[in-house]
This record gives sequence, C-alpha cells and structure tokens, in this order.
Amino acid sequence: MRVIAGIHKSRRLLSLDIKGVRPTQDRIKEAIFSMLGHDCFDSFLHVWDLFSGFGGLGIEALSRGAKRVTFVEQHADVFKVLRDNLSSLGLLAFAQTIKGDAFKLALTLAPANLILLDPPYAQFENTIYLIGQIIKHQLLLPWGVLVFETGREYLAEPALLDLFASMNDSYVIIKQRSYGDTQVLIIQHQIR
Repeated sequence: MRVIAGIHKSRRLLSLDIKGVRPTQDRIKEAIFSMLGHDCFDSFLHVWDLFSGFGGLGIEALSRGAKRVTFVEQHADVFKVLRDNLSSLGLLAFAQTIKGDAFKLALTLAPANLILLDPPYAQFENTIYLIGQIIKHQLLLPWGVLVFETGREYLAEPALLDLFASMNDSYVIIKQRSYGDTQVLIIQHQIR
C-alpha cells in the first residue's frame, strides 16, 4: 500500500493482515482520485474518511492538497497503524482521528466537501442507510463529492436502487465504475 500522488508520492503505508480489513487496492485508489480530477483538492477544506482502515484514501487526499481529514476507524489495532501512518508522514496536524463506529459517528461530524466511504462490503444495507442520512441532513456540502466503494455484486440490490430513486435532483451520480469485484460510485451535491 502506497501513496499514489502529491507531496507524499510513492511513500509506503503500514498495514496489517487482519481478517475483515480490506484496504483499497492501489489501482482502485488511483482510479478514484483520477475520477475526482487533479485540480480539485485545494477546494476540499474538510474530508471524511469513514471506515478508514489504515488511512490510504484520506492520506491520499491530504497528499494531493486537502486541508483537513477526519478519519474514523473502530478496530483498535488498525486505528494504531492509521495513527502511525499519519505520524510518519507528518500529517497528524491535518487530521482528526476518531476511534469508533462510523455508522454511529458520521452524523455528529461537521459537513464535508469530500466523503470517502469504503465500508466492509457485508455492511452494504447499513451503508446505504448512512448515505441516505448524509443526504437528508445535508452533511455533504454544496458541490461536494461522496465516493462509495462496494462489492460489484451489490449493484442491483433493492436498497441501492431505492437510494437512487429517493435522491433529490441536487444529488447526482456523476461517475460509476467497476474494477474487478469492486464498484465505485461518485455522488455530487449540485446546486441548481
């Protein structure tokens, strides 16, 4: 696992081999940030990296110019490695790290410009509910972007289709891509 681009390009990140913890593959992380564009990170004043694991997505955002990232991870050993990764890159001053359940804590966070969601795939329905709550409570700022990574097998799930149907015109799926068994959706809060 490494940082793909930005001021910490090519730096290796620590990880552990823990059952149930699935870091985003470098090629998928590179594709996500490519879809977001290269020039937008200066405008991301506040980023959430929920289910952050070892911090790969949030650290990538910081490396590319995001101003501040809130990392939420509940697994104690993984949380320690996340903090070690931030410390080794000198990024602790630009990070808020919270050890806890992202499903419970997300609605207590300040609204964000970029929300990165890479939950355990088995938590699909809970994650769809969480996205609905983020939209309902307007926790994604205008012109902000939510990135949702999930298993490809969930594409036709009724919960996902219901979410799409319930999104008002201000929330638009701007990109949807598959990478092997992984599906990435990018939703933007547009102002009309």
